[in-house]
Amino acid sequence: MEGRELNRPWWERVLDYVYSPYCPGCGRPGIYGLCEICRENVAPLRIPLTDYCTVYAGGEYSGPLKKAVLCCKKAEQTYLSYALANFIAKALPEHLKGSQRVFCVPMPANKKRRLERGFHLPELLARRLCRHFDSWIYAPQMLRLKRDLPPQKALTRHERFMNVRGAYEPGEAEGAYIVVVDDVMTTGATLFEAAQTLFKAGALRVDGIVIACA
Repeated sequence: MEGRELNRPWWERVLDYVYSPYCPGCGRPGIYGLCEICRENVAPLRIPLTDYCTVYAGGEYSGPLKKAVLCCKKAEQTYLSYALANFIAKALPEHLKGSQRVFCVPMPANKKRRLERGFHLPELLARRLCRHFDSWIYAPQMLRLKRDLPPQKALTRHERFMNVRGAYEPGEAEGAYIVVVDDVMTTGATLFEAAQTLFKAGALRVDGIVIACA
């Protein structure tokens, strides 16, 4: 089951005639998402995180893919989330594209940072992926933050793992197959903690899906 191509709302496509889209990787005009030339330089990645969790990424966090993520997050070009979701979906293994029921969980966000930005990219991606695959169920209630987390950016690898320890609480995960969606994985600390939390709550398997890995 390959899923279906996701299209943006009609009003966003109408705006393309006024504000022409461009490839965030090379700036080529009239391109929605990454152009064919930029996509040629991006290869999907598969990173085993634990025995019960593998992370699947659209590619390495560099070059055109990094520019696309930054455009979506920093420049608030959220329309790119449709192209990024389609890009991720094509990079997933066949067993995730199948007909089995998969609970799709966005990585929880700090309330303050979400309010400041006005959106949370993992939530946008998770919703798009659930529209792409009919058997996927959007389930943000399965993973919640127990406390706001200090930013991870300036922390060392060890500090990142300590920062997120015990930060999440699970919902009803007994017997579920779950994928946790995030934007970029750097050390894997947040995905590791999320997967461990859900696995201890009874999930059969927890995999990670990200746009890119640093």
